[in-house]
Amino acid sequence: MDAAYLKIEKTIDASVILYKVPSLFPKVDGTTAEPTGITGSPPPQRFITFLIISTLNLGFIVGTLFLVMLFMTQKSYDAIEVVRFLIQTLLGVTAVYNVCFDYTMFNYHELIRQMLSDAKKLRTQVTTPNNNPSKMQEFLWTCLLHELFFSAVFGVCILPIAPFFLQEDPVYFILKGLSPSSGFENTLAGKLLRSLTGGVLGYHWLMGGAYISATGMELAYLIPEILNCIVRDSRRWFRKCLRHRYICFSLLVHLCNNIFRWTLAVTLGGVGGVVVCGISCSIKFHVLVPTYILVAFLIVSLTMIILIGIILPNAASVHELSIEYVDTLKARALIRTSSRLEYDIRISRATQPISIECGCFTTFDKQSILIWYLAVLEQTVNVLLGF
Repeated sequence: MDAAYLKIEKTIDASVILYKVPSLFPKVDGTTAEPTGITGSPPPQRFITFLIISTLNLGFIVGTLFLVMLFMTQKSYDAIEVVRFLIQTLLGVTAVYNVCFDYTMFNYHELIRQMLSDAKKLRTQVTTPNNNPSKMQEFLWTCLLHELFFSAVFGVCILPIAPFFLQEDPVYFILKGLSPSSGFENTLAGKLLRSLTGGVLGYHWLMGGAYISATGMELAYLIPEILNCIVRDSRRWFRKCLRHRYICFSLLVHLCNNIFRWTLAVTLGGVGGVVVCGISCSIKFHVLVPTYILVAFLIVSLTMIILIGIILPNAASVHELSIEYVDTLKARALIRTSSRLEYDIRISRATQPISIECGCFTTFDKQSILIWYLAVLEQTVNVLLGF
C-alpha cells in the first residue's frame, strides 16, 4: 500500500505542468522542510496563477448558476434542453466542490504535508515493519489508483475538445447570452476561447481533485491502521505508551477534522450530484448524447463511486475502533486492584471515542456508506421519473 500511494503521488506531482499548484504530499524521506532564505525562515510560496484560475472558477459557477436558473423558470422544455440542464448542473457542481479544494489546498497545504508526515511516523511507531509486502496487493492498488487518476484525465480531456463539435458547454451559452446577435460563440475565435476556458478549468479541477482525493485516501488508509494497532496492543495488555499513542492519534484526527470536515461534507454532496446527473443522462438520454460524452459520464461516475467506496468505510472504522479501545480501558479498570482502581477509573473516564467529522452536523459511522449510496440511488430515480 505504501509503495502504491508513493507511486500515485509521484504521478500527480509530475502532472503539474501548466502552473504551480500547492503540493499536499511530504517528501519521500518524510520531511516537509522548505528551502530557507537569508533569515533562516522558509520563503513564502506564491501561487498567483492558481488564485487567478480559482477566481475564474468562481465566475464559472456564477454563470452556470444563471443558466440553471433560466432553465428552472421555463414552463415547458424538450429532451435536448433536459440534457443541457444536466450537463450544466454536472459541471457547475464540479466547480462548486472544487472551490473547497482550492481553499483547503491554498490555506492548509503546509499543514496537510506535516499531518501526512506525522501520520506515517506514528504508524511506524505502532506497527511492526513488514519486510515481505505482498507484491500482488501492491500491484493491484497501484493499478487501481492510477486507473482512477487517468479516468479523471480522460473525462477532463473532453472539455477542451467538445466546443469544436458541440454547443453544450456553459461558456457557449454565457457568450451567447452576453451578445445574442454577434454569433461570436460559433466562430473559430469563439470556439478557441471556449476550448481554452474548458481546458484550463478542467486541468484546475483535475489537479485539485487528484491532490485532495489522494490525500484523503492515504489518510483513510493510515488513520484506521494506526488505531487498529493500538486496539490490538490493548487487547494484549501492552500498556506501555498506549495512552500516549492514543493521545497523539486523537490530536491527529482532531487536526484532520479541523481541515477537512467541510471539504468532506461539500464533496460528498457534490460527488453525489455528479453521479446523479451523469448516470441519469447516460440512461435516459443516451440517444441524444454523443458516444464519447456518454463514456466520459459513465467513467467519471464510476470513479466517484469507487472513491467514496474507499474513503467512507475507512473513515467509519475510526469510530468503531475507538469505541472498542475505550471499552477495553473500562474493562481493565474493573479488574484492577484497589491501589490502581482509582487511577484506572480516571483514565477510562478521560478517554473518549473519536471519529471523523462531516461538517458540523454528523460523524461517519458504519452506515454512512449505505446512506450515501441509497441517497444517490433515490435522487437518480427521481430525476429519471421527473424528466
